[in-house]
Amino acid sequence: RIHLLQQLGLFVEHLQPSVVDSQIFPHVAEGFSDTVPAVREATVKAMVLLTPKLSEKTIDNRLLKHFAALQTDSQAGIRTNTTICL
Repeated sequence: RIHLLQQLGLFVEHLQPSVVDSQIFPHVAEGFSDTVPAVREATVKAMVLLTPKLSEKTIDNRLLKHFAALQTDSQAGIRTNTTICL
């Protein structure tokens, strides 16, 4: 999973927004609550590439809730990257 997130920049342009919104984001969002800090951080960083392909509803109702929760993460890097993404 982490390698896919890290390589997202190589193929994200080929993904249709509707597919990202309905089929990819729900699975990627699981990374926000992963027990491995590196996966949580890679998930946050991947949002820079995926967010333009998400619907306003998904951003407002789902992504921002995950970001709010990550603002209190135990890892400083995750909190910092979440703030940058906002």
